[in-house]
Amino acid sequence: MKVNVECNIVTAADRNYLQPLSVMLYSLASSMKNNFNVYILTRDIGKEDVNYLKNLCAKSNIYLVCVDEFEIPDVSHELRGRISKATYFRLLIPFLNEFKKIYNLIYVDPDVLIKKSFETLVTHDLNGNIFGAVKDAPLVNRNRENSWGEHDYFNAGMLLINLDLLRKKYEKLKDLDIDLFDGKYEFNDQDILNRIVSEVHWLDDKYNYQTVQVENDLIKNKVLKDPCIVHFTGADKPWYLHSNHYFKSEYLEVAHKLNYFPVNDLFVDDWDLLNLEKLKGFNGSVVIYGAGERGRRQYLFIQRNFLDVNVVCFVDSKISKQHKFMMGLEVIEQYNVGIEGKILISSKEFKLEIMQELKLKLNSVELIEMVF
Repeated sequence: MKVNVECNIVTAADRNYLQPLSVMLYSLASSMKNNFNVYILTRDIGKEDVNYLKNLCAKSNIYLVCVDEFEIPDVSHELRGRISKATYFRLLIPFLNEFKKIYNLIYVDPDVLIKKSFETLVTHDLNGNIFGAVKDAPLVNRNRENSWGEHDYFNAGMLLINLDLLRKKYEKLKDLDIDLFDGKYEFNDQDILNRIVSEVHWLDDKYNYQTVQVENDLIKNKVLKDPCIVHFTGADKPWYLHSNHYFKSEYLEVAHKLNYFPVNDLFVDDWDLLNLEKLKGFNGSVVIYGAGERGRRQYLFIQRNFLDVNVVCFVDSKISKQHKFMMGLEVIEQYNVGIEGKILISSKEFKLEIMQELKLKLNSVELIEMVF
């Protein structure tokens, strides 16, 4: 594998993500020991924005790479409203003239906090593989419609890329007539990359410390205190009001240095809104089943929009959340018939499982009457 002496870092964003991008770049500059190059794949970030970003990264060269000429599909229905078409931009890297003389680079998503230098990855031996990557914490064992073959599923938020080998892989795709941009995949470009690239060298979790992995490590009391890259995967972004992320305070500390104060942002998706529709016209008490990110953001939405609804508590099966207070509400371990209030199940993924659990406590009439 040919190796560049320079550290070349690529990211992708549109202007709506400028503030998270600025936090990423500031934390990157604060962590790296040597000079580096940053390439921003974009369609609408302008030169005036670059001047601002350059001031954050005195040790770096920042280059805008415009990808206007490429036709990009919509993101999947499941993630629409949460991410933008910019997620597809990383698929374009082998096609872009800016990278023709670069043999290896590091791709990093903008929704990260960089706590420690990772520049030694530039000379990391991939042992003939195309990517150096970290397994995707929630998806690696999840049964999904598409099969990725025998290799484990990787998270595409941080990739060490052997560009020579990736270009050759793309050439083979032309022969196979595989459309990279067919827009059919739940996790968009990440699903596509897992479909076409099986040659992966696994990196330590510290290079892409994902939200679910942080939560799992919290349960075991072994959270990485000093990872290189904290990746705020899923909808639990630290700039959202509902976020309870372990590294949220550190992220906001950096954001505040940049006069970025994301304190009132609240995200809800289509499923949340559909679930909350059941509360229209209701006047009384509610118990929210699930204290995860969905439960927390639905609670905040109720506070803002359903003034006649009183949320009594959260119920959650995760030991790490039980017997604590979250957003001022107690999290209890199981629902008891004596608790005042109807039940709102906030979880999309575990709704059927929760219903089965409730059937053991309530008869059929009670179940219909008690659960929204």
